[in-house]
Amino acid sequence: MRPANLIVSILGIAAATLAGAISWRGRGLPVLVRVAPAGARGAVLASLRTLAACMAAGAVAGILVPGLFGRFVMRVLGATSGDGVQGRLTEAEERVGEITFGGSFFFVVFAGILIPVGLMLVYVVARELMPDRALVAGALFGAAVLATVGVADPLSPDNIDFQILAPTWLAVVLVVMAALLFAVTAAVLANRFERMLQAGSGARWQRLLVYAPLTALVIPLLLGAGIAYVLVRTVAQGRVRAALDTRGATAVLRLAGVAVLAASLWTVAGAANDIL
Repeated sequence: MRPANLIVSILGIAAATLAGAISWRGRGLPVLVRVAPAGARGAVLASLRTLAACMAAGAVAGILVPGLFGRFVMRVLGATSGDGVQGRLTEAEERVGEITFGGSFFFVVFAGILIPVGLMLVYVVARELMPDRALVAGALFGAAVLATVGVADPLSPDNIDFQILAPTWLAVVLVVMAALLFAVTAAVLANRFERMLQAGSGARWQRLLVYAPLTALVIPLLLGAGIAYVLVRTVAQGRVRAALDTRGATAVLRLAGVAVLAASLWTVAGAANDIL
């Protein structure tokens, strides 16, 4: 085995193992970190901490799962596809069987940081409507991501990767597994990071690292979404959460969650059936 392939394999397995351990240990954590900020300034600070925590969670979980583990998945599928496809171009214009530093770096940055951080800006709002348990909320979010973003690219029946890589069932299983593992890991880390920031605990360098993705928020669309979240939370100051905690709203949200999960599974199953 070439050194590059060995390094990718070691890093990918280690990343998936670490993500699995994080997800399992934090599976019962609540999704929401409830704080009662005093006044508009307190609400702004609390919402910024929430944004920072969720974005940092997306970056860490993204590097571990779609990034490092995703690169390992590509290596596995390249190895199982036989000699006939070696050197052919994939959907991402990478050559099957060839591991390069530039290709790996771009893949980790794009698939492991930019996309996951963007997804977590959706999660920071969607989690308000989800069951308050990291494992369940993460799995539901992962299924929704697969049924939207997933079927548009990595799980798309039109993706040429499924025409050249084999076995296709393994490719589908690994894509689905990676999406669910990422979402649950991100949900757990979001809780841990937010608790640290809201309580002001942890070392200073740890808090600065968590804030790093927020300070790098330069893409206008992401910035606009972040500002909108801060403004809404500042104006609402807990009133929306109180309304959602009523018995009727909880029942409606549970039904909606079941409907979203069912629709997501139907969409993913349809895409998988078309691929296979």
